Amino acid sequence: MRRLSPWTTLMFALVLTGMALAWRPAAAQERASEETLAEEQTPEAKSANPWYMTVVGGVYSGSQLLEIPARLDLRDSYTFGVSVSKQFAEWTRYMRFEGELQVLKHFGDQDHWEFTGSVNLRWVVFPWNRHVETTLALGEGLSWATEIPALEKADSTNTENAQLLNYILIEVTFAIPESPWSLVTRIHHRSGVFGLFGHSGSNILEAGIRYRF
Repeated sequence: MRRLSPWTTLMFALVLTGMALAWRPAAAQERASEETLAEEQTPEAKSANPWYMTVVGGVYSGSQLLEIPARLDLRDSYTFGVSVSKQFAEWTRYMRFEGELQVLKHFGDQDHWEFTGSVNLRWVVFPWNRHVETTLALGEGLSWATEIPALEKADSTNTENAQLLNYILIEVTFAIPESPWSLVTRIHHRSGVFGLFGHSGSNILEAGIRYRF
């Protein structure tokens, strides 16, 4: 049986922590004061459909998604990206839906542009948010490259390369309470979805900043 990577373990821990908070017994929730509940919410949870602008830099990883970060296999290929997103719906006080459009420039061992569009589900409530506001987002969408990425073609495990692939976003943000600025860490994953788009894919590890307005 494949051993879970530390990144996967962290994701499960964050989600389970939030779920435990969300489904506490009703009696316990009634005892919690409105002030305490407000402290646990990030500005995303308190704001009415905010906009975001995110700037990230990234490095290509030759590892499989579930191997990150235990095995990184970093390459001499980098990205600079800008995205604009907007919250458009909420599902309970814990989760928010966002739409995001992103453009990235690849340079180094690859030299092309990439465009992504995704719908992101963001968990906004964690018990430590009064100290460090934290969110966890999972996104699903499409990624289109202006040419078949060179490192995807060079990967022997990729057998059907394509410009258009499925796009998965895994993101964690951290912010000082009430600040509109956040630190962003992301995994940018292109995937063929077991042959639906092809048998190809790649991963980029990204970090950057976001501004809420």
